[in-house]
Amino acid sequence: MSLINRIELSNFLDKSGGSDWNPTYRHCVLDLKGQSTAIVLMNGSGKTTINTAILGLLSRQRTLVSNMRKVFAPDSSGVHTHVRVEFIQPDMKTSVPTLPTISQTITGEKYVFGVCGFRDGSQSLKYYCYPGILEDVPVANVNDGSIELLFNEEFAKIIREKNGARQGTSKDEWLDRVHDHWGAQQLNQMVSFLQDGGGDKSAS
Repeated sequence: MSLINRIELSNFLDKSGGSDWNPTYRHCVLDLKGQSTAIVLMNGSGKTTINTAILGLLSRQRTLVSNMRKVFAPDSSGVHTHVRVEFIQPDMKTSVPTLPTISQTITGEKYVFGVCGFRDGSQSLKYYCYPGILEDVPVANVNDGSIELLFNEEFAKIIREKNGARQGTSKDEWLDRVHDHWGAQQLNQMVSFLQDGGGDKSAS
């Protein structure tokens, strides 16, 4: 089974409630290093929303995808929202401890699953996947703390030229690829858990 190595959010989630798009996560990479990780954020910062987006991306379950899309950028922003997960498949020779320390490095092949699009408009979401790392097909340029989001056309050109990249796959083919990294039972359990309130009994 693969492990989540990194999560990338771009032009994602506007908590301001105003008419102008002001993304909470203009560009953010969560580096889990393939380890069990607790993400601590203030209430209302998007913990559940990020989980919904990740599981919506991987499962393409209709309700989760609908909820995920609500926090995507409007088409008036001009630049797609991206949600991406970089998996790492540990080397067979590498023993992965149950609770690795922060100093331990897990090595192995990496694979990226992503989705991009707007929350509104006539365009459907675009799903893509490829062998490699996030930086192979960047969604933003980061220089000296300055973040410049890639235009949609520029990203589309890079993903077309990426060796082994797949776009526009059917849901069944997509799930076949996801299940190479996470088993169907495990993914379905996570989706059900989130839909039932993620352990928050108040949802019942």
